[in-house]
Amino acid sequence: MLKDDIESLDAKVQSGLEELARSTAEFAAERQKWDAMDRSVASARTVNAALLARNKEVVALYETKLSGHLDTFRQRLGDAPAVFREMIEERRRLLAAATLDVEKSNYTAMIETCEAAAALCERRSQELFGEVKAGEGSSERSQRANATNLRRTIENMKKLQAMHQKWDETFNSYPSALDSPSLANWFTTLSLYSEDLAAFSKSVDKLKEVMKQKTLPAPKANKED
Repeated sequence: MLKDDIESLDAKVQSGLEELARSTAEFAAERQKWDAMDRSVASARTVNAALLARNKEVVALYETKLSGHLDTFRQRLGDAPAVFREMIEERRRLLAAATLDVEKSNYTAMIETCEAAAALCERRSQELFGEVKAGEGSSERSQRANATNLRRTIENMKKLQAMHQKWDETFNSYPSALDSPSLANWFTTLSLYSEDLAAFSKSVDKLKEVMKQKTLPAPKANKED
């Protein structure tokens, strides 16, 4: 259910950003399109609210379902190389005591598997949780610990919640005509009248010019010699 909630918030963010772009462009094109400004602020408020809600959902998901599992995984991953190396010693003893070829081949494969697993667990632990040591190459320094970064990202998201709340306070303080549908409709009607009046004025002016042209005497045809 939580996944559906996050996807719904994602869709709200995207549609809000699209509407914000459209209404802002409309307001920028014409200074007096106040309804476009109202819609721009409303869209920005919607996007901000959805970002805040998504932020809280992701943080809650991490804290309730991932954080504990991540700590357990980190502990097991850190312990795994030593566990595998103990297995290697035990399986070497079993290999030495084996009398059947199938035993020997399987214990040999098991030893090699444990050796590879120990090395790979060490590498994975370093990539996920390890800190890059000073003096390492620039390419290695750029490979930051993923799990460590995940925790930092979550902590940053918690800090950003206050920022989103301040944006919400900012947008809520804007006196929008959209808060009153009848008022918004009235302004829209006035805006449409002004636009139609301007179009009408241009049209009748053009009509007038055509009418004036028609009152002029028709040009005389040139007589042939």
